[in-house]
Amino acid sequence: VRGDAPQGAAQALAGALVGPVPEAEFARALEQRLLSTQAAWRGLPCDPRVPACAAAAREVAREYAAREAAAIRQALIALYARRLAGQMSEAEMRTAADELNGPRGAALARGLRALLTFEPRSFQELVTAVGTGAVQGSRGATDAFYDRTQDLPRKSGAMAPPPPRP
Repeated sequence: VRGDAPQGAAQALAGALVGPVPEAEFARALEQRLLSTQAAWRGLPCDPRVPACAAAAREVAREYAAREAAAIRQALIALYARRLAGQMSEAEMRTAADELNGPRGAALARGLRALLTFEPRSFQELVTAVGTGAVQGSRGATDAFYDRTQDLPRKSGAMAPPPPRP
């Protein structure tokens, strides 16, 4: 185990392994989360059967998808980099990153990403982590959605009323 490897090499290799977060897929998951997740600090979401509610969710998801997908990507890179830094030397990580980013490594990188890609449930968990602020600086979409739909009928369900807004 080599815990002395610099973060730069680990970040480079982790970035090659993570690849891009599929923004369109992320936007769909974000829209679904906005319509279905009860935000403890905001209460129940608006009723998705109301056209204005569904439209607001689509609009907010499109508006915030790139930023929140980037937050997820950065969180994954940081996680992978921490794990890789303990297992490989700087030279090994740089060589592996160069190989994965090069033409010969493209197929291997795709295969590794397939193994590291989250199933829909796991991907939804990441989207939820971003939406609840578990990934730093990422509660914007949920707050924007609740602000834009505050006058729409709420989804039915038993819940204590949300706390007053600060």
